[in-house]
Amino acid sequence: MWIRRSFGDDILYTTLVQTYIDTLLQQGFNFECFIEGGRSRTGKLLPPKYGILSFVLDSILSGRTKDAIICPVSTQYDKVIETESYVTELLGVPKKKENLADFLTGGSSVLSLKLGRVDVRFHEPWSLRGFIDEQLTKIA
Repeated sequence: MWIRRSFGDDILYTTLVQTYIDTLLQQGFNFECFIEGGRSRTGKLLPPKYGILSFVLDSILSGRTKDAIICPVSTQYDKVIETESYVTELLGVPKKKENLADFLTGGSSVLSLKLGRVDVRFHEPWSLRGFIDEQLTKIA
């Protein structure tokens, strides 16, 4: 699912996203979120953004859903796609704003890139409800 990067004071949008996440969890659907909030153009980890996870946590703490199983996944490439654009930015050239037209016209060229080896690693899934209960036991 795609969501805005910032909700601001938009209560309706915030409520809509929370309700959508509640529904996904209640119905047992899988969904993914990127804790960094976006792709790292340098290959380095970005600081986490907790927006989506706060919605999932709220759904559990409020009792709207019983649990969420978290399965961290790491995807790493031998070659980072954005290397050239990142280097030009370091030299002072402003980053070109991404748009749908560029994505659609450049999409096929991205698929033909030789990026070397791709490593996908799955951590063992864990229960968010179990984690919450452990933390509550520690402070009790």
